[in-house]
Amino acid sequence: MRERERRPMAAAGSHCCELGEHRSPHFRWAAEPVSAKENDRLVAIAHPNAAVSLLNFSAGAVDQSAPFGFSWGPVDKVPRSSLATRDENITRLTYFRDRLPPNELRDTEEIVLEVCKNEGLQQIIWISRLLSETEERDRVQAILAEGMRRYGEPEISEQGVVNWSAGRTLLARGSDERGLYRIVMVSTGPGYDSCSAEHMSVSGHFLTDHWMKFLPNNGTR
Repeated sequence: MRERERRPMAAAGSHCCELGEHRSPHFRWAAEPVSAKENDRLVAIAHPNAAVSLLNFSAGAVDQSAPFGFSWGPVDKVPRSSLATRDENITRLTYFRDRLPPNELRDTEEIVLEVCKNEGLQQIIWISRLLSETEERDRVQAILAEGMRRYGEPEISEQGVVNWSAGRTLLARGSDERGLYRIVMVSTGPGYDSCSAEHMSVSGHFLTDHWMKFLPNNGTR
């Protein structure tokens, strides 16, 4: 398959652009300084227990609530990102530490919002910093306990990916050659499947490939 050109749409600090070409009519870039309300979202994102916070929303079939104060589907605006890129039918907003409150970032490396051309916001990815074995075990135990409290026993794949289908939330982890670990948590919206199918048709891969790349050694332990 011919490699498609992928161009950055905007970076932090650049002027916003009305998303006329995006066809998600209610979504626009936040050009102004981050508002108090938007900063509250960033504080929520950067909470030390941010991974557990991905479990803290109702996951009913028609519910539009998403983690960190967002809503699935078209959104009016989002906090200004560190990097914004277009990948076929996806607009990817990446928040590095420069866009998150520094005092509450103990375990967070970055957060990614994926906004679909037609379905709006449909995937939120939380990536931990590299953790020691003890840190990783403690964090994972806390996440598993909260997930089972809310959604019951998860499904676990052969690769060790933990999936709460009732909560549209999964947990994956991997380690590198130095013995350091990374946790990735993913939350998806009700329009995720159709968005991912469209992405597959134009790019040759599903949206799952986007979060798997954050795992050291592709999730091997």
